[in-house]
Amino acid sequence: MSFGGVSGVRIPSSLAGQSYSGSRYLMHDGAVAGRTLVGGVAVLLATTACTLNTAGNGGGAAIDGDSSTGAVASTSGTTAASPDDGSSGGATTPDVTTGPMNDASTGAMASSTTDEPSDTTSASTGPEPEAAHSCAELLAMDGATPTGVHTLVDAEGVDYEAFCLMDFEGGGWTLVGRSAPVAASEPFGWRTARGSVEDMNDAYSLDAWSRGLSFTELLVTDRTSDASLPFERAYRLGVADDFIENYADEPLATAFAGTLLGDCTPTNPPRMLDYVGYTERDDVFFFRDNMGSSGFGLRANGWGLAHNDCWRGAELNGEQGLLFVR
Repeated sequence: MSFGGVSGVRIPSSLAGQSYSGSRYLMHDGAVAGRTLVGGVAVLLATTACTLNTAGNGGGAAIDGDSSTGAVASTSGTTAASPDDGSSGGATTPDVTTGPMNDASTGAMASSTTDEPSDTTSASTGPEPEAAHSCAELLAMDGATPTGVHTLVDAEGVDYEAFCLMDFEGGGWTLVGRSAPVAASEPFGWRTARGSVEDMNDAYSLDAWSRGLSFTELLVTDRTSDASLPFERAYRLGVADDFIENYADEPLATAFAGTLLGDCTPTNPPRMLDYVGYTERDDVFFFRDNMGSSGFGLRANGWGLAHNDCWRGAELNGEQGLLFVR
């Protein structure tokens, strides 16, 4: 059948015997002008009447019309090749799409693509900032991070506050223990949480075990009231990265990396810093000159190293102290 110069349009048998005159839109499912309908093909019938027979081909009057106004408008259909028997000519196989008709006077059809509401959530908020699990990670993300209290994320994804020393020996040091002139000595240690990082009048231990901190260096210092650098003596020690987990009830020999601050520079490492370990203890960060398990080290009320000299006690015994890891 030919409509306005476009041939081969099939009309469903449900329209058989119906006559249409005037300027109308005929959808492939048989609905008529002026409605928003499902279908991929719209045919504009010219002003001459047309009667449809049961085969879906035009019978009776011929269809006149200019192809510019009587054309087949396809919103997203594809034109299939003609069947071998040639019984119906070219066929349009429409997709099932929805599109409102715009102008009945010209037969134009709006695009079948409907605008989806735009999701501006990600554009407005941007990507989530990467979380730091230690002061060293925080410094790696932003080299300008200052010394002070910062938010870190523990192994369980929980935020917590920690003091980060960023302006000494390369920075990235996380405070895990701080003594204070207090009476109570417990709890205090590698696997113990005590006090507030911001309350300088109380002893503080981070519970480095539960926070999942990974480190291979210790920074051992005294503690002063100087806000810019809170110590006058400092020593660096190397430890195994599984230190807290695997040395819960035994000692680990440290690797002394030298004096970083102060005038105690013995030929050999200070003896009371030779061993660390016993990380299950809840009364001390253990340090000692041998493998015994007695409670020497950094206690809640200060350094207890038995010797006041440099070559054994690192001139720390009886001083308030700080312990950092990196």
